[in-house]
Amino acid sequence: MYTAAIQFSLVEICPRTVNEIFTVLCIMLLSAIYMAKIFGDFAVLMGSLGEAEAEFQDKIDTANAAMNDIGLTDDLK
Repeated sequence: MYTAAIQFSLVEICPRTVNEIFTVLCIMLLSAIYMAKIFGDFAVLMGSLGEAEAEFQDKIDTANAAMNDIGLTDDLK
């Protein structure tokens, strides 16, 4: 984003030749792809954390249901 703002702000550091413009565009494209990969990996990680928590909660619910079925008192639970 910063690179794009600098490129189009027409200050002294913007690319002037065709080679410089091509290089900046390639870097911006690769940077955008890399950032999308990071955000995608982060989303997958957050999703897997939710799955682990749901699996743990399911085990706890099953254990509580089994203890209630066999009639354990609250002191033993």
